Amino acid sequence: METKFIYQPLNEVEADAVAVVLFEDGDGIPSAKTWLDEMRASGEFTGKPAEMATLHQPQGLKAKRLIAVGGGKKEKFDAAALRKAAGSVVRAVKQKGVKKLAWLLDGHSAEAAVEGAILGNYEPDMNKPSTDAKPLESFSLVAPAQTKGKTAELEAALLRGVILAESQNFTRDLGNEPANLMTPTLIAQKAQQLAHDYRLDIEVLDRDRMRQLGMGSLLGVAQG
Repeated sequence: METKFIYQPLNEVEADAVAVVLFEDGDGIPSAKTWLDEMRASGEFTGKPAEMATLHQPQGLKAKRLIAVGGGKKEKFDAAALRKAAGSVVRAVKQKGVKKLAWLLDGHSAEAAVEGAILGNYEPDMNKPSTDAKPLESFSLVAPAQTKGKTAELEAALLRGVILAESQNFTRDLGNEPANLMTPTLIAQKAQQLAHDYRLDIEVLDRDRMRQLGMGSLLGVAQG
């Protein structure tokens, strides 16, 4: 999945959907004020965590959909909450055919948003690919044009998010393999390849060394 920044106003962003975090006690989006007021009045969207509401073909926006994401209380909305919100939105919208999703950063953590999106886009189907899987192709962070002066800082945060998420997905792949395929030997080989690719030191213990260290439980499980 491609991840990138877009430095332009929200109404100029072209995407299948653009997501905006709204809080219980916060303001809405001027271009969708009437819609949001109606949603809040009906109780369908109050801004609580895990809530989502979608407006199709929103007036004043180039994006095909506007997604309001509940953030709860603004003072309690931290990186963990943002990561969870981004993942939830990605899982929901990709099943509806959304390929390009934009996310209004609005001063939030770029690292957490990207990490959550990549984790939400994960599909555990390496051994049985699903024809129903509809992965997201692009996740863009929308940042105000005036933040261009902080490009290096923002790009570094985005890269950290990508690294953290891809590392977790790599571990997920290992854990999702059946034991008859992901043997201790293969895990060691995966670790060695990872160390080689990123120039890391690594020490792999053989059976004799593990016995010397008293690792009987691990050896017993591996033998099984």
